[in-house]
Amino acid sequence: MDPEYCKALKELENEEKEENREAAWVEPVPNGRKAEDNEETREAAWTRPVPNGRKAKGDGAREERILGIKDGCVYRKGLLWIPNNKDLIRQILESEHDTKVAGHMRQDKTIVLIRRNFWWPRMNKQITDFVQSCLQYQKNKAARHQPYGLLTPMELPFAPWQSIAMDFITDLPLSEQCDQLWVVVDRFTKMAHFIPLPKESKSVGDLARTFAREVWHHHRLPSDIVSDQDSCFTSAVC
Repeated sequence: MDPEYCKALKELENEEKEENREAAWVEPVPNGRKAEDNEETREAAWTRPVPNGRKAKGDGAREERILGIKDGCVYRKGLLWIPNNKDLIRQILESEHDTKVAGHMRQDKTIVLIRRNFWWPRMNKQITDFVQSCLQYQKNKAARHQPYGLLTPMELPFAPWQSIAMDFITDLPLSEQCDQLWVVVDRFTKMAHFIPLPKESKSVGDLARTFAREVWHHHRLPSDIVSDQDSCFTSAVC
């Protein structure tokens, strides 16, 4: 069971014992005798420590309880304390978010709905994670960002092999110890080089030597290169 839940139950049991002791203290003395009500007795009652889980208010005002127990369940400030039970918590989340009455609301409204009746530690984070993982909410929620801007096309090349594009075709059937192709395309003439690469040989050094041998040797160095930022280029620096 949830340690915090058990701790709350223990505090409530101690509080009930304290209240029973207080009730026994103020009960009338048997055989028709009355307890003496002198200044020392009143002073001792006034300075008695307040049990855990309660707030004392002066001038004999009614004490406000933070924790309470009813029908074997713990209540915190009037809200039912839910123990650390994943199935029970998920059932509450689904009833307050996934039903037709709930309407798949966003996390702040779902938190308000659940906090009307229930409480448990770190509930806000669990509610937010549950709402963010809801497929219906993600599909139907209203967009709150500014409209997307217009696409910006790339500048057209003005000469052959001044601007090139490259990409990899991987997981091909093994042929002469090669299972992938490095495709290098000239954006001006659409001329392409299909360079076979050995299996598991895509290091930055190997690609630089292959590029110098297969592309730079024939067409010199291009002005710009368009790629999908493959991990072999972004994970290391030449």
